[in-house]
Amino acid sequence: MLVLVLIGARARVNADTEGKLLLQPQPVQVARTYMNCVGIADYSCVLALFHFPSSYSSAELESDQQAVRDALTVLDKELGRVESQDEISTTSDVVFLSVGGGDLPYWKKHPEFRRFTFKVKFAKEGEGFIFIDICQIEKAPQIRQVHYGLPASYKGARERILAIMNQMKSPSSH
Repeated sequence: MLVLVLIGARARVNADTEGKLLLQPQPVQVARTYMNCVGIADYSCVLALFHFPSSYSSAELESDQQAVRDALTVLDKELGRVESQDEISTTSDVVFLSVGGGDLPYWKKHPEFRRFTFKVKFAKEGEGFIFIDICQIEKAPQIRQVHYGLPASYKGARERILAIMNQMKSPSSH
């Protein structure tokens, strides 16, 4: 599992591709489905949207999926459930952490993705952002990573995100 903390990033998204009739889901549909699933804490739905390396053994896949599920559970517990969401095209500076399957060497081989950004209201922390990076390595678009963040202008945002990341590392947090 990949967990990163990035400070002061600005996000921009690509134009939406609504209206195209294809048999496979469009990247934007995958991002919106993620938001719907995470809004009701349906982690089976969420995990089905993520990309995991096809080279994984059954044990590696199960371990990585569990790590992603655990990380998202900690985010839900600490930030609170997403109460509202708006798809947006740009943000101000955001302090965030990232969750996804695979590792850095794997993703260096597959650098292409599209980012979708949602301004959200977390039940506990208030205003925040969820960025969803969509890749298309195999047949259908899948989630490469999700990034949960708080506005960098919020007092203590960096410390709060670092504290959540430390909880993810702690075996007692799951």
